[in-house]
Amino acid sequence: YLKGTVSLAIHYGSFPAVLEGYSDASWIAKNSRSNGCSGYVFTLGGGAVSWKSAK
Repeated sequence: YLKGTVSLAIHYGSFPAVLEGYSDASWIAKNSRSNGCSGYVFTLGGGAVSWKSAK
């Protein structure tokens, strides 16, 4: 996959490019049967550049 996409790129044309970060979490009681979850996303110029979600 990487060899076939080396020439591809993302171009952000609107400047100034603003880097924004968002996060969210849902924590629960220790004795609950459900799991908590959390996540974040960073955007640059309105496009997501980094993200993660975890239980």
